[in-house]
Amino acid sequence: MQINGQTSVVGIIGDPVNHSRSPQMHNAAFNHLNLNMVYVPFHVRQESLGQAIKGMKALGMVGLNVTVPHKIEVMKYLDEISPAAGIIGAVNTIYVHDNRLIGDNTDGHGFVRALAEDEGISITGKNVVILGSGGSARAIGYALLKNGASRLIFCNRTASRAEKMAESFQTPGVFVAGMGIIDSMVEITQSDILINTTSVGMKQDEPLLINPAWIKKGQIVCDIIYSPLQTLLLQEAEKRGARVINGLGMLVHQGALSFEIWTEHSAPVEVMRKVLC
Repeated sequence: MQINGQTSVVGIIGDPVNHSRSPQMHNAAFNHLNLNMVYVPFHVRQESLGQAIKGMKALGMVGLNVTVPHKIEVMKYLDEISPAAGIIGAVNTIYVHDNRLIGDNTDGHGFVRALAEDEGISITGKNVVILGSGGSARAIGYALLKNGASRLIFCNRTASRAEKMAESFQTPGVFVAGMGIIDSMVEITQSDILINTTSVGMKQDEPLLINPAWIKKGQIVCDIIYSPLQTLLLQEAEKRGARVINGLGMLVHQGALSFEIWTEHSAPVEVMRKVLC
């Protein structure tokens, strides 16, 4: 890649941001398609967020990814929010259209696309349990409902947070509920798909959120964590004959969707995946 006066700039903002693997993924994709673009990580502190977004527009940048802790706060500095991002209540992708900054969210659809394209799994008619009630849980829950899940349960250590999340997603014809994790044995045992959207599992010494005996043979168990690739939850699920899926696919596909928004090219998904493995 040769950077010059015609190079289009995209990037990612967060605090911290040095752990992000998105620059590797996107720059490999730009190189593969011979696009004169570059993806740069920007460490932006919370008090500087508004200035950073104004700077993005002033510098003529094509777009940004947004990671923690800015996904909610950034919305106040944008000109428009997509319907999906509005319902989810968070933005992870910003792009420019007619000199307007538009916020979108590719997290949930990236997760569903990873299941469909990488694993051949359809959401239609599935009974799903989500562990957690944060931004990722909301994004994935929204995408699951849009893609035909028949039953969706949010489980959280603080039951009231799960209940509040469920109330915001009431959908005609679909059962959506929230409950505490300690009360979720029956729901987890009966689910087709179990998804961990919490950060529990990133550290080796963290105890499991659930009793692994609740996992059954043939169940699909997903963990959106991608470092490590094999969390304790996935290890225990695999021992019990479940089909396990780590967070790498979601990372790749949410990035691919952002790539397609910015470039209007089909993302070279396998190139993006390969650089991360």
